[in-house]
Amino acid sequence: METQKLKVLNHLRTHKNGITSWEAITNYHVTRLAAYIGFLKEDGHTIEAVREQHNNKSYARYFLISEAKQ
Repeated sequence: METQKLKVLNHLRTHKNGITSWEAITNYHVTRLAAYIGFLKEDGHTIEAVREQHNNKSYARYFLISEAKQ
C-alpha cells in the first residue's frame, strides 16, 4: 500500500507543475501536505515552495528540485 508521503513524492516526481494543498486533498486525500513536505525534506529531498495568489487567496505550490541521494 502506498503511503501518503510516497503519494506526494510520486506526484512531485511526475508533475513538473508541482502540487498545492488543494491538489493533494482532491487527488490523494492528503490533508497535511506541509507536514509531508517536511518529512520528505528530512529524508533529504530538496523541495521548494513558491507562494501564489488567486482571487485574493495565497497558497504554496511545492516543487521537487532534487531527490535524496540513496
